[in-house]
Amino acid sequence: MSSAEQKRATPKPANTPSYVSRAEACLAAAATARDPKARALHEEECKLWLMLARNRTAIDAVVQRHLEPA
Repeated sequence: MSSAEQKRATPKPANTPSYVSRAEACLAAAATARDPKARALHEEECKLWLMLARNRTAIDAVVQRHLEPA
């Protein structure tokens, strides 16, 4: 694989707002799901996206602390 192909194949790192947006979409899907199992899956996915958002925020805070001059 060439470096140009590799750059296209590498996904961009997601940010907190994108994770929150996906969580909101899952929550909306859960609200409209008629099947209780589907609703539960959407709710679980929402929790996972929110967990990713919290972790991304924590990672960004650590990185920012190390980038700031002492």
